Order: sequence, then C-alpha cells, then structure tokens
Amino acid sequence: RSEKEVAFVCAKALTLFRPEFFLTQFGGVKVLEGLLYTIFKTFRPDLNVDLSKNMQRISKDMGKKLKLDEQALLRTIVDARIESGANLDIKLYVEAAEDTANRVGLLFCDDPAMVQRLLEEEENSISNRSVGERLGSLLMWGISDQFMELREKLNLAIETWNGPPMSSG
Repeated sequence: RSEKEVAFVCAKALTLFRPEFFLTQFGGVKVLEGLLYTIFKTFRPDLNVDLSKNMQRISKDMGKKLKLDEQALLRTIVDARIESGANLDIKLYVEAAEDTANRVGLLFCDDPAMVQRLLEEEENSISNRSVGERLGSLLMWGISDQFMELREKLNLAIETWNGPPMSSG
C-alpha cells in the first residue's frame, strides 16, 4: 500500500475507534438499535419492548455490573429522552460516524481518486450506503472551506512550488 492509502485507512480506523463511534463497527444499525432498546427497557421496564434472550442477558448484566450512580445517570438520560418525544435516528448517526471517519481519512490522504478506490474495496460499509453515496458526501466536504482550513491548521495545506531555489553564485 502507498503512504496515502495507509494514511486514509489508519485515519479512518482511528476515528472509528473513538468512544462515540466505537460501537458502530459491530453490526451497524441493528445492533445499536438492539443495544439502545435494551438500555431503555432496563431502566424503564414499563416500555413495550420485547428483548431477545441475548438482550435480556445484557439487561441483567447491566443491572448487576453498573454502579448505582451509573444506573441513576442512565435512568435520568433514558427518562429525559423518552419525555422529549423525539425519535432517535440510529441510521443517521451511523452514517454521520462513517462520514466523519471518511473525512478524517481524506484530510490526511488528500487524494479523492484513491479514496474512491479504497471505498470500492471495502467489504462492508457500516452505514450500508453505496460507494457513490459515501463518496458524494465526502467530496462535498472536500471542496469546503472547512476542509481547507483544517488542512492548513494541521500543516497539510498544498504548497505551491516556485521552482528550484536560486543559487547565490
């Protein structure tokens, strides 16, 4: 692999290892929804949610292994979320996580054609979107002022070459 390919792959992977994105890599939307429903049902048993045997086990483990203050915090978060009445769009969250990781990869790779090839080579997209959808989102960001500003701040800005230095002789 070339240096740019390694830069993209590593930057993307490291971004997805961040705590807020880590779970997106393990089964995508369905797994995250199942985990979310399990948390909700654990701390609001009155909810009309059926849990699989595996999710029931996870729920019991949460009840046993989480400290009381952690349980209280989760209960408060669950209650506030339910009372807000807003829908949770896990699919949108997973897409945003993937877009963020691809953006970080492009930031360090700076080769859209190579990124397209790497996206085509990926066996699984965590968002299950097509290469065209992921690339379209990425390229729109890649021409933004934000992208150029970040590259400049990270000292990755493209420098113009003015030819060889003049000799002093």
